[in-house]
Amino acid sequence: MKKRNLLFAILFLSFVNLYAQEQEVEINIGGNVGFTTNNTTQVVLGLDGELLYPVDYNFKVGAATGLIFTTKNNGILLPVALSGRFMADKKFGLGLDFGYALPINKSSGSLYVRPMLEYKLSSKSNLKFSYSGLNNRGYLNVGILFRLNHRRRSINISF
Repeated sequence: MKKRNLLFAILFLSFVNLYAQEQEVEINIGGNVGFTTNNTTQVVLGLDGELLYPVDYNFKVGAATGLIFTTKNNGILLPVALSGRFMADKKFGLGLDFGYALPINKSSGSLYVRPMLEYKLSSKSNLKFSYSGLNNRGYLNVGILFRLNHRRRSINISF
């Protein structure tokens, strides 16, 4: 059984050429600052990380994470989310992160929802306006993201 599966895998790979898409996987890292939208004023600092895979020319899906530092109780949250990005124009994009924020320090975990609007500053950076919703708290944020892998590469595997 193992030999047969190995034989099929070798035959399959010998007839297939794999090419990377014209658009590669994006790796973005950045930071943001925000404030609360409820009665108590609280400043929030954040670090963002994204890994986005192009599904279509205008649509990407992937994962997002980061850190959220709150000033009221010195709480730290680690959001882990699924991401979707849609480029509405060459400069403007819409996005949504949906997941869970894990508590790290003096905070409680919660559902994490983050709709956003992105403006492309260059091929290496985006300006991001977002709202981070965490259970009964919400934060308006503005930040910047930098693309780490901005050069196009292609992969060709053939046997």
